[in-house]
Amino acid sequence: MKLLKNKKFWAITLGVTLVGAGVVAVAASCSSSNVKSKLSSQLVKSKDEKSFYAVYDIENFDDLTENDKKALNEAEFNVAITSAENKTENATTKGHLLNKKIYVKLPREPKAKEQLTIINKGGLLKTASLVLPDNFNYQTENIGFETKPGSGETTKPGSGETTKPGSGETTKPGSGETTKPGSGET
Repeated sequence: MKLLKNKKFWAITLGVTLVGAGVVAVAASCSSSNVKSKLSSQLVKSKDEKSFYAVYDIENFDDLTENDKKALNEAEFNVAITSAENKTENATTKGHLLNKKIYVKLPREPKAKEQLTIINKGGLLKTASLVLPDNFNYQTENIGFETKPGSGETTKPGSGETTKPGSGETTKPGSGETTKPGSGET
């Protein structure tokens, strides 16, 4: 009863409540994204088996504004893999928007019972975490934004451009333009 009559107790309680409400309000205003996303429990492995990706499914992609789609295309992520021994390996990476999904490159191949945590820097997508089960399998996909070692070819999804350094060829599909320097052809 003495505690309830103490003015300091009530001042501290009221102060903590007001500060807590302010923090909740700020957090709610920062997470007012129009993007509805879900981290897929299926991880993706590239065909060359050297790159590993987590995949965000964008559930309302067709309803998004052009600004939201542009922001998704430029999204950056902090990715962390925490082992069963609580050792964390992390990286910052840019997401790749392809077929209404965002592919987030992982710092290394995750193993069973490890925890994967992905935080979108811009707050456009939900922070997600996934503990990998003992029996998880990768889905192998031909994702067009990887660099093929030794070939010098890089594909950029959405831009419609493929370049082959050293060959002097640049092709823009759909535009009907092919240029070969030195041949006099355009």
